[in-house]
Amino acid sequence: MPILEGVTPPGMEDVVQRLKEQPGVDNPWAIAWSMYHKQGGKAAALSDDQLAECVKRFHADRAAGTLLAVYDQAAQGNVNAQAQILTPSFYRFG
Repeated sequence: MPILEGVTPPGMEDVVQRLKEQPGVDNPWAIAWSMYHKQGGKAAALSDDQLAECVKRFHADRAAGTLLAVYDQAAQGNVNAQAQILTPSFYRFG
């Protein structure tokens, strides 16, 4: 575990705690930021199965090179990346 832990998205503290307990999760904060973004900037309660599916998709996106680097940057405490994710325009696609 790093000396400085990552930064948790608003309302996702319980999700990060549960992610820390999942095998193969090396950066629970990046996964939480990714989930936060995919939920339109909102925290949501997830079942164990939903959480496991999110972890699986995160690793697949990372392996495919399609994961936005902003999630890792936000998780590492980069305030500019956090501000970008928290901006409503970040969620407009197309």
